[in-house]
Amino acid sequence: MIEPVGDKILITFEEESSLIMPNGAKSMQQGTVLDVGEDKEKKLPSSVKNGATVYFSRYSLEGNEFIIDGKKIAFVKFDDILGVNNAE
Repeated sequence: MIEPVGDKILITFEEESSLIMPNGAKSMQQGTVLDVGEDKEKKLPSSVKNGATVYFSRYSLEGNEFIIDGKKIAFVKFDDILGVNNAE
């Protein structure tokens, strides 16, 4: 498996999982954390962990998307994460 480095987060996502914001101007993407890079600066809160659902701007994916074993995955910077939901 590919491992993220630095403050990157490896996620899996589906195109259909995007959320439309009430004003309709922006949309968020939803994904599941597969792995978290080694955060040497300790910027990542403990809530960003494997299995968590994260929300991020769909523009965070540009150029960072891959398909491995039939799954869409991407490396997203921690700063691009807008929210975390661990209550799964």
